[in-house]
Amino acid sequence: MKKIIKLFIGFMVISAMIGIVLASCDSNDSPIDKTSSIKKIEEITEKETLEDEDIISFHKESDDLSWEVVYSEENEFVRIYDDRINDIFINIYGFSPFESDSYIGYDFDDNCFRVYFDYPELIEDVYILDYNVQEDEYTATLVAKGHYYFTDEYLQELEKNHLKDIFNEDLYAFKKDLKNNGISYEDIASLTYSDVK
Repeated sequence: MKKIIKLFIGFMVISAMIGIVLASCDSNDSPIDKTSSIKKIEEITEKETLEDEDIISFHKESDDLSWEVVYSEENEFVRIYDDRINDIFINIYGFSPFESDSYIGYDFDDNCFRVYFDYPELIEDVYILDYNVQEDEYTATLVAKGHYYFTDEYLQELEKNHLKDIFNEDLYAFKKDLKNNGISYEDIASLTYSDVK
């Protein structure tokens, strides 16, 4: 019986030591992976630093897809430019609620898509349309009034115009573009402002 206890204790000690060694290897690899990811994204994008606002962005434009990864002290997200977003809201409102290029934002941490409107005063004070992927739920941020949920009729309009499909297609295209350039989406999404500044 003593021999079994000694073997068991020996096994536990060896397992703990292996775990410690593996954990230290993983933590040593992280900075190298982050540095490598930053170098790779810098190679395929134009980097812009807005020091007044503590924002660093990496912009890539091509014929089939334009996007911009933005890192700030508040959050990290990608903007994906897509004219179909403008078309959807022209169908709904009868005019474009955007001043210039329409885009969607996808927040890496929140797992939310966002559409920012330039003329909220013309569309019931809606400033931001949020779509939470995990909860499959749309909400709106109003100018100085907080959040509210859309009516069933409005949600039907969004469904009829395939807004969720466009969100998912654009995010897939962004991930594919990164992969085609040898960059891991997970690495880009895990970077923070302090990593890239």
